[in-house]
Amino acid sequence: MKYIILGTSQFALRLCEAIKDNGSDVVMIISLIADNLPENSFDFKDFCRFNKIKLFLTQDINNKETEQVIKSLNPDFLVVAWPKILDEKILKIPKFFTIGTHPTKLPFNKGRHPVHWSIVLGLKFNYLSFFRMDTEIDSGRILLQKKYTINKFPISEVMKNLEETAYLGMYKLCKILQNDPSYKGKQNNKKIDNFWRKRNIHDITLDPRMSGKIFINTVKSFSPPYSGSILLTSSVSSFIIDNAKEIEKFKRPTRWENR
Repeated sequence: MKYIILGTSQFALRLCEAIKDNGSDVVMIISLIADNLPENSFDFKDFCRFNKIKLFLTQDINNKETEQVIKSLNPDFLVVAWPKILDEKILKIPKFFTIGTHPTKLPFNKGRHPVHWSIVLGLKFNYLSFFRMDTEIDSGRILLQKKYTINKFPISEVMKNLEETAYLGMYKLCKILQNDPSYKGKQNNKKIDNFWRKRNIHDITLDPRMSGKIFINTVKSFSPPYSGSILLTSSVSSFIIDNAKEIEKFKRPTRWENR
């Protein structure tokens, strides 16, 4: 089986490692040019050189050049961990189908920034879904779902858990596809789905009137490798906050409330 990985992060790297360890062939990794990379990105150059995997950097996954590069390798599957929507012409290139990944238990919580929202909401765990991609958002048939832990961790720790889950899930899915490359999976029920929206500057702006739980969860959801949450001190000044915890009562200074 020949796979092409579309991704920009260590999550995509773990998908690649799982495929290789299963004995299948990763013929290319496609990532973005440096100027277009998101905050949590990984440089694949050394990995691809060491493992003799082709690396293609694109400005736009949907442009004609990228389409032709993918077609030239005649892949059986595309595996997608991509930060933007793929055109139908890309989705239809592989011999069998394109595999999408989404870190919630589909059909619930489709859409943008699912790991960030999971942390803000204080979820103890979530699921990584592998699915057959179609032209709608996170709506294709579900191939496999695997649980990962959130449990009050900052996003760096949650991402490590998710990356390990990506490896284990992709390894298992490869086994399934080796036996049945046209594997259908199960229906993604659109009658009960919901969507999380894209986060914006207001979602990472801290307010002292927030509850302690929401304040801390917001900080954890955008802590390193992301750029941190914002605490405004006036209309013209602010602090970047990348860590927060509640001080236990017995450790608070005397008359702390009057300071």
